[in-house]
Amino acid sequence: MKAVGSRQIGGIGRSGVLPLLCLMIVASGCQGAAVHVTPDDINGINGTSYVLSDPVRDPYERFNRKVFEFNSWLDARFLRPVAVVYRNTLPEPLRTSVSNFFSNLDYPLVAMNQFLQGKPMLGVRDMTRFGINSTLGIGGLFDVATGMGFVEHSEDFGQTLSVWGIPEGPFAVAPLIGPGATVDFVNTLTVVFVDAGNLISEPSLRYTIRGLEGVSGRAGVLGFERFQFGDPYIFQRDAYLQRRDFQVRDGEAGQSDGFLSEEDDFLFE
Repeated sequence: MKAVGSRQIGGIGRSGVLPLLCLMIVASGCQGAAVHVTPDDINGINGTSYVLSDPVRDPYERFNRKVFEFNSWLDARFLRPVAVVYRNTLPEPLRTSVSNFFSNLDYPLVAMNQFLQGKPMLGVRDMTRFGINSTLGIGGLFDVATGMGFVEHSEDFGQTLSVWGIPEGPFAVAPLIGPGATVDFVNTLTVVFVDAGNLISEPSLRYTIRGLEGVSGRAGVLGFERFQFGDPYIFQRDAYLQRRDFQVRDGEAGQSDGFLSEEDDFLFE
């Protein structure tokens, strides 16, 4: 997997907003699908009607659109306003340290999946990165390892299952969690049980920390909405699926993904 400059966001996040963040980050490189409206189309977002756009990879589009609409409503009224206050209140260096901390907290899972995917050398390097940032970086508040040549990678159980040949399953949108394929939701459930945050015995503190993680992640992409165009559901779905394909291939773009070329690698930095 190619290195990314921010925390891993390719899969489904526990906070529910991380998948949305992934889509927004790649927004400027995606090609939107046209929206064809007819009197017999399905009801979509904001009362508009749409045709079923991809019955193969998205067979549950009717239901997915309703969930997408709910998640968008929740983000607009709760998550985004809180993220705006967070961004405007905390200085940028402090926000960066918070983001670094959560990235480092979850990083052992990245190394674990490197081993499970048959990449032991990368697994060792990622464990070394975790050790460096946990010690010299003061619990992960500072990313010291990148400057030492130990770049950040993005691997999760969903990618591991795909590497093992398990079909990704149909695209779906889950309430609060966001978009994903079947293997990604399996990844979400797995992470719940092996998450490093489970080591925090006090429930209120554990939930507070994870809530801060979600707010920090959402604040990190404020303003990316301007890159979105066309039907927002199709735009974010296609962005998600194309980025997921990119991740499973370890950054090797397919012939049909022109925007995922080496020249466009800045989208993932």
